[in-house]
Amino acid sequence: NRVSVWKMHGRKRAARAAVSKEDLDIQREKFGKLRKLSEIALQCYKAKDYSEKSFNLTTKLLSINPDFHTLWNYRRIILKKTFSEALQHSEVDNQEAQIKNLIEAELKLTADCIANRNPKSYSSWYHRRWIVEHFGRNSDSKNNHQRADLKSELALCTKFLSLDERNFHCWNYRSFILKEKGFEPSDEIDFTNSLIERNFSNYSAWHRRTLFLDTNNIETLKGELEFVSNAIFTEPADQSCWIYHRWLISRVVSVDANPSSYTITEDRATAIREQFIMCQELLELEANSKWAMFAQLFLLQVMVRFGIQVETVIEPRTEAKNLCLKLKDVDPLHSNYYDFVNEQIAL
Repeated sequence: NRVSVWKMHGRKRAARAAVSKEDLDIQREKFGKLRKLSEIALQCYKAKDYSEKSFNLTTKLLSINPDFHTLWNYRRIILKKTFSEALQHSEVDNQEAQIKNLIEAELKLTADCIANRNPKSYSSWYHRRWIVEHFGRNSDSKNNHQRADLKSELALCTKFLSLDERNFHCWNYRSFILKEKGFEPSDEIDFTNSLIERNFSNYSAWHRRTLFLDTNNIETLKGELEFVSNAIFTEPADQSCWIYHRWLISRVVSVDANPSSYTITEDRATAIREQFIMCQELLELEANSKWAMFAQLFLLQVMVRFGIQVETVIEPRTEAKNLCLKLKDVDPLHSNYYDFVNEQIAL
């Protein structure tokens, strides 16, 4: 059977091969049973049946289809009722044991749904967060403690991100857990270091760094420019590195430069010069590197705006115009953009 292939985010994805009539009949029978069980569960929900039997039915159905949002809502109602009863009718030690078992069971269910069914299941990730938010901490003034194991939750996030580094559900959940646990921004920078060193194309990790850097500190920005430059020289065709590089350049000139002013401090001007030279050195090795030329064009625009001079460039405006012509040859799909930049430089 022929299998069609298409790409998403630069990754090949194969369509499912044709299914035989016998397999289709088996699937239809399974779907029929699943639909009947789903109808029973919805009837129980409508009848406000919050029994253990109904709860177990939601477990079975959600293990098969974790994107059945209504059943998650039904399950949460039962869980709140169970939680309330545990607080009212149990001794303190027994209460904590019951609640901890409840938390562990729900976290296991959602982990199985995410790992085995759909790693990007909105409903599963939301339910996991809901469990930690509502039952994860005992807020009693006399016995305030964390019930959920937040270190294990972070470890689980690391595991899922190793399988799919762009899983934004997992990134969002990680952010939530970090806020619950408390963390140092430097620790999160170190975490992104490990991901980027494993794969320079990790867009999510590069973006994550932007949330925790002190962009007012020029030394921090210089350190980041050196870090991303190493990635650029290793993988000069990798778009993610260049996008981060451009963001850093915009931060270098954004703090001291008032939109109505055209002045910049010397240490920031020096950083711009160093990056322009870095691009020149890369172009000596990769003469047709689109991204190096594109970055250099942006740097020339900055140099024109703030009057920054580089020894190797006599006239930044002329250099930028010539670069636009080169980019139109290297990157003809964006010719209109380079014409627009050319016009802006001439103003």
